[in-house]
Amino acid sequence: MKDFDQALRTAAPGTIDGAKLLTRFAYEQLAVPSGAPVGEHLEGFIPAIVHRDGAHHLVAFSSVQRFHDEGRLGGEAVAMPVREVLLRMPADVGIVINPGSSQGFELGPDVVATLREELARPHDE
Repeated sequence: MKDFDQALRTAAPGTIDGAKLLTRFAYEQLAVPSGAPVGEHLEGFIPAIVHRDGAHHLVAFSSVQRFHDEGRLGGEAVAMPVREVLLRMPADVGIVINPGSSQGFELGPDVVATLREELARPHDE
């Protein structure tokens, strides 16, 4: 089975269904950049936020390796499962995965809210 990053790398341009991928790979790790060093219990964590289409969006990468390869942000990233990232996000924030890459996507706050509701229900891992 493909992992999340591999699924993005092999998707044909313009065919990425971000919501479906985030649900399918709910327990895969995302790399969420931090603007400050992060402690063992996430103390000091300052997530990278961008403003798109009138809303704030959390920046994340489909793997820690991709975060390091992109190199534009520098610093460090916190690795956590997709599900945990989405459940921790405020209701009015969207998400951008692999910003600036053809192997990325963005979802507005309304889509993230729907995913959060779905992922909050108990599921088998």
